[in-house]
Amino acid sequence: MSLKSTLGAAGLALSLAVLSGCASSPTSTNAAANTSGAVPKLKVVNNCSCQVPQEIPGLINAGYSIAAHNAGKAINQDDEATFAITQFSQRSAAGRLLAGAMAGKDEITGLVTYKGRTFTVNEYYLNIINTIDDAANKVGIYAFKGLAN
Repeated sequence: MSLKSTLGAAGLALSLAVLSGCASSPTSTNAAANTSGAVPKLKVVNNCSCQVPQEIPGLINAGYSIAAHNAGKAINQDDEATFAITQFSQRSAAGRLLAGAMAGKDEITGLVTYKGRTFTVNEYYLNIINTIDDAANKVGIYAFKGLAN
């Protein structure tokens, strides 16, 4: 495993641990209420004309799964909500480290749909510390919070 991969995996693990307990509520438009002890599985699709790296859906699902686990909720594999990525932008690592906010932002916006109800989640970072991986995990947490309410 390369140093970059090792550092990336360590950063992701740390990010998941930090992010799993501090998410804010999603912007809701008739967010689906879930009173049972389970939440639906989350299907992530690309619904924008942008290029989304293949690992991003998995990172969104990882944030969702960790948030469900931390809340003591099971994921019902027979029930499905959809997370449609509607906006995506990613800075290069060099640009992020050298120029910070001047290099743009890492951002993910998604529309979560469940049983005819929808809500939007969004996260972005302009600093040099957080990456698109952190934003992906955070929107997964926001999706969980919106579906678990």
